[in-house]
Amino acid sequence: MSRPLNLPSGRYGIRRVGLVYSPIASGIPLLSTMEKAQQRPGLGLRYLKAVLESEGVEADIFDNLYDPEASARVHEVLNDRRYDLVGFHTTSASRGRALDTISKLDRDWYAGRVVAGGPGTLHEGELLKSGVDIVARGEGEATILEILAAYLGRKSFDKVPGISFLDRKGRTVSNPDAEPVDLASLPLPSWDADTVSSRQGDLLNITIRRPFFVVMGSRGCPYRCGFCATHQHWRRRYRPRPVDKVLEEVEWLVGTHGARYIHFLDDIFGFAPGWAEAFCDGMAKKDMDVHFSVVLHPTSFKKDRRGMLKRLRDVGCRLVSIGAQSADPQVLKQVRRSPGEPDALREIVAICNELGLVSVLTYIFGLPGDTNDSIRRTLDFVNEVKPTVVDFHPLLYLPGSEIADTMEQDRYSRLGNGEINQWCLRAYFEYYVKHGGGMRVLSYLLRHNPGWFTNMLPMGRHAMEYFGLFLFDRKGTKRFL
Repeated sequence: MSRPLNLPSGRYGIRRVGLVYSPIASGIPLLSTMEKAQQRPGLGLRYLKAVLESEGVEADIFDNLYDPEASARVHEVLNDRRYDLVGFHTTSASRGRALDTISKLDRDWYAGRVVAGGPGTLHEGELLKSGVDIVARGEGEATILEILAAYLGRKSFDKVPGISFLDRKGRTVSNPDAEPVDLASLPLPSWDADTVSSRQGDLLNITIRRPFFVVMGSRGCPYRCGFCATHQHWRRRYRPRPVDKVLEEVEWLVGTHGARYIHFLDDIFGFAPGWAEAFCDGMAKKDMDVHFSVVLHPTSFKKDRRGMLKRLRDVGCRLVSIGAQSADPQVLKQVRRSPGEPDALREIVAICNELGLVSVLTYIFGLPGDTNDSIRRTLDFVNEVKPTVVDFHPLLYLPGSEIADTMEQDRYSRLGNGEINQWCLRAYFEYYVKHGGGMRVLSYLLRHNPGWFTNMLPMGRHAMEYFGLFLFDRKGTKRFL
């Protein structure tokens, strides 16, 4: 039976598992600072923990997404507790921190029993060469149980769908992909009492209340934006979760854990026809005192935008976030986006302003085709439509995205890192100071959420770090991940 290169012969009963979220590495300072400010807990490993616990396996989660100091010491805890298996959630940006932790593990103990999953598995070769014994591609809820069966000797590792490993001769074994998980079968995620912190929650979200939780209503994205790699991880599929299961989880979080705010992690909330309507119907019937935020696409709810946004507001939605990327039609076309999106956004923002919903638009500077004129056009657009919050950041080249993997470099923006950083600074100044965005945010907080001001001290520290990178990092942020 085939087995991972470093795994000694024998059978291994896995009764205790350590699961680790690592923060974004310091080599990508802009993202790292943003992550620390968000303090948004992870969700995927909490589903894995629930699955493991249903099989009698004890699992501990180390959620260090926004705590680099804890991440730097987590190897000491892992070595002290000596779990039977240790698993790491990885992304392109966090894999460096995860691999650093793996390099410090007691290999005499963990030989052959280090597993990595998540979007970072696009770097399968690097992970396997750097101390990871098994790379678990795709969704892990079913795969983890198959891996446990292989450690027990009940099946060969080369028969476990969706994993890759180096065999005893150092050759890469890459098994066929596993079938997608039945989202209706997912258990309630495991939220331990010590992870339900009164501090966690997105500091950047001006509508935040605590306790704060995250929920998943769908997996995948139907779009193929040139700068994004999400579709690669989810195998180019979009799957909604049954509405009744989502409502059950929300009700459980409110009733069991006292949730007062939920952020939906969907790439696009309510994309499936009829899903958002059914969700609003269910929320109205349950009449829960909980607020939430969602991520939309500029083309969301195009048949009745005002009606759908009003229904969401009426059942607790307080913030909609949209990846706008650019207001220049030619730049949008370069990254597989519709040139008509700015007109749709103009309508959405106007409706949000009318309904009292907070709108957050995110823009990327340095996209293919971006010039000083195209960025100027974007700034003029946001200054005109006046969303509540706008974020501007440089393009990062994500492995698995069209820009990073297949686009010819002569199609990249000719703007240098320094120019892009300066545009980001100028954009923040123009919108929040010159055009009154800061006063609009302040007015909202005073009227609707004065409790947010308790975030000012940590928020101020992270803001100084973030803008200092634009001002003083002359080399610019690392753009290739």
